[in-house]
Amino acid sequence: MAVTDETLVYLDECGIPQNLYRESGWAPRGEEVFGKRTGKREKKLNLIAAYDGHSLKSPFLYEGVMNTALFNTYLTEFLLPVLTPGQIVVMDNATFHKSAETRRLIESKGCQLWFLPPYSPQLNPIEHLWAVLKRQVKRFQHQFASLTETLDFIFQNIPLFKGDSTVNSNYPYYYLNTNNNLIVQLYMNITIVRCS
Repeated sequence: MAVTDETLVYLDECGIPQNLYRESGWAPRGEEVFGKRTGKREKKLNLIAAYDGHSLKSPFLYEGVMNTALFNTYLTEFLLPVLTPGQIVVMDNATFHKSAETRRLIESKGCQLWFLPPYSPQLNPIEHLWAVLKRQVKRFQHQFASLTETLDFIFQNIPLFKGDSTVNSNYPYYYLNTNNNLIVQLYMNITIVRCS
């Protein structure tokens, strides 16, 4: 099978600080720009998603740290249902990506698992998407009460993050709290779904 851009699906995680704001602004010549910013450290929200070169696939927000169990749950519940046989999942060498169960899950869908060379994040196109996402968060954060509301707005209104509009432009993304007992399915209206 030939490897084409359509067969490659890049997967990665990123952390988004709760207090991510623009660090520059406009002011009259000779005047400094000042803005409010908290001095305390706040928790980050983490995001995992896949990118096929056209759109973001299966975005999933979570607090805390990723581990093998959570990663494999993400694969099973969110990513594998949108993959098609023959696709190649490309990811970095994080420890939780390398379990035998992870490989088995991906291969059971008829897909292949490829790893990037160590210390080569620049080879993963989704890294550029994360940079754009963080710029959009900086742009819109001040308009919303929380980071999840900001991300909800971005995922619903910024074309790069809306998903494949020919399939479903209002796809959900999911939020898992640190207690691992709630998944919040976020649309413009928030629905809480209990999971066992």
